[in-house]
Amino acid sequence: MGTIFAYSIYSSILLMAMYLIYKWLLSGERQLAFNRGVLLAIYAVALVAPSFALGFPRHGDAATVLIDGIDVSFAAEAFTGEESSDPEWPVVLLAAYLAGVVLCIAHTLIVAFRLAVIVRKGERKPLQEGYTLILTDDGSVAPFSWWKYVVMSRRDYKEYGDVILIHELRHLGASHWSDLLLAQLVAIFQWYNPAAWLMREELKTVHEYQADDAVMRSGADIESYHMLLIRKAVGARFPSLANSLNHSQLKKRITMMYKKSSSKGRRMRSLALVPAVVAALLATNIPAVGSLLREASMAEISLPEGKVTEKSAERQTLPATTGSVVSIKGSGEGSVASASKDQMDYYIDGKLSTKDEMSSLKNDEIASVTVNKQAGAVYIDTKANASAGSSQSSQAKQSVSGNEAVYTTVEEMPRFPGGEAVMMRYVAQNMKYPETAMKADKQGRVVVRFTVSSTGKVQDPQIVRSVDADLDAEALRVVSTLPDFIPGKVDGKPVSVSYTMPISFRLSKDEPAAPKK
Repeated sequence: MGTIFAYSIYSSILLMAMYLIYKWLLSGERQLAFNRGVLLAIYAVALVAPSFALGFPRHGDAATVLIDGIDVSFAAEAFTGEESSDPEWPVVLLAAYLAGVVLCIAHTLIVAFRLAVIVRKGERKPLQEGYTLILTDDGSVAPFSWWKYVVMSRRDYKEYGDVILIHELRHLGASHWSDLLLAQLVAIFQWYNPAAWLMREELKTVHEYQADDAVMRSGADIESYHMLLIRKAVGARFPSLANSLNHSQLKKRITMMYKKSSSKGRRMRSLALVPAVVAALLATNIPAVGSLLREASMAEISLPEGKVTEKSAERQTLPATTGSVVSIKGSGEGSVASASKDQMDYYIDGKLSTKDEMSSLKNDEIASVTVNKQAGAVYIDTKANASAGSSQSSQAKQSVSGNEAVYTTVEEMPRFPGGEAVMMRYVAQNMKYPETAMKADKQGRVVVRFTVSSTGKVQDPQIVRSVDADLDAEALRVVSTLPDFIPGKVDGKPVSVSYTMPISFRLSKDEPAAPKK
């Protein structure tokens, strides 16, 4: 859901920029078919461009980057502690966004239902090219066209039927209803964007210009047609899905009827849309905007899961030793990094342990058990450790060099600038599968523990689960180059925190090696 939200924001920026240019330079020109094409092209660019230009990896999807001439793909799924200090505003905005989408969909369905009821209850008369005329007894409904139907009251059919049919059949013949369907879908998923609604109105206006032009070319009396439009200025309309004869902007429509066609040279104004797109793309690369898009892309709304099974219901803690799970796969000379959670890690009193060591514990020795499914870890605190920690059992400390203590459980965990997806991207871009380990078919899960100091610096990286000397060395090398974190906090004060990052190295020999460049 977060990816859809971020995509919507990115698309709305592009749509807004291009709409402003269109409104400024093109909307007043009498080049009806051309303007319709420009509007549809604006929609196409706004919808397609984000798929290629998004500057962040989409949540749960694989992205590809080029490292030393090798294609390296990685997954942007972040694994965080369930009580992490990630900002909550993306989730709040995502919830509000989804609520707006649901309301807009509901309104659209209501309008579609009203249209269907009118069509179903009216009298049917076949028209040319497979279209159908629907006559209704409801005089309050202004003539309109929708899909393959032309709808009008019996009175309108008797008095102005011929002219109305010319107008509405032009709508159907040009498939204007499909344009409106596209515009409505965009408006639903960009309901917060004024340009989405204004674009829909611009499209409807161009449709009416084209239908009015068809009436003028038919030889109908123009003055009588103007009076018809004025008389039908009131009445029920269906702006979401249907082309109504009494669409607003009557003054503009009448003015456009008498306006001469614009010269072809004025179509060159549409080229101004290009710098508008470039400016919008540059705006999304501004760090603040890019950070907003990344945070939005990672926002998720999920139901709470069971997370603690207690042997002694004294406390519920989540040690701050939970880090991102990054998997590095190698194939020939290439490598692939992806999220991995295929096995569980067991921590007893903050120390990485084996499953056998965990199984050997007796029930009366266990104070609490915390299961973090996302991180693939089980944390066990023994009663002996709880007693030793006394009142600070929820903020376990271990001594380090100097007088500073390192916490294993804190109120606010350390955060990588930009979020864990950005940290995983950094690791994937800087990690190289050691050639010697690749030739020796070495693979497995290396677990690195390090300290995020009170100033945010990465200190004292250590291997707590070894696989191979070369793999261990590569994992340590990359971890030691990590930029400064936002430090963890206890009682609002920065403290040093122990942080664990599992890194899985896997060889995929069945995959072809990426060619060197």
